[in-house]
Amino acid sequence: MKTDQNTPDFMAKIVDMENNNIEVGIWTIHNDGVKGSPENFPEVQIDNNELWTTTKRGDLIVWDWPVHFAEKLWCDEEQAVNLIQAMAIAREHQNYDNPGEFPVDIDEQTIRVMMDIIDDRTEPNEVE
Repeated sequence: MKTDQNTPDFMAKIVDMENNNIEVGIWTIHNDGVKGSPENFPEVQIDNNELWTTTKRGDLIVWDWPVHFAEKLWCDEEQAVNLIQAMAIAREHQNYDNPGEFPVDIDEQTIRVMMDIIDDRTEPNEVE
C-alpha cells in the first residue's frame, strides 16, 4: 500500500501495539490508554474508558478530551490532529470497550471544533 510521506500507516501501528507503545507526535498509545507529554507542561493521561467520552458542541457530538485539550495553550493544530489519530488507533485496538454507537463523522467534527477553538485562541485581537 502506497502512502503519502506524512500519512501514518495505521494498520502497521495497530498490529505492532501488541508488543510496544506507539507514538503519534507527543501522544503515546499504550495498553492503559493515551498519554500526552506536552513540552514544558505536565503529562496528561486519557484512560481507556475515557477514549469513548463525548460532549455536545452546538448540534455536534464530538470527542470530549480532544476538545478539552484544544483549549490548552500547548495544543496547536499539529497536536490536535495527532491526538485524534492516537485516540482512533487506541479505540481501534481496544474496541471491546466501545460503549455504543457514534456519529460516522465524529473525528472530522471534533477536528473542526478543535481548529475553531485553536484559531480563536491564537488570532491576534483586532482593533476597530
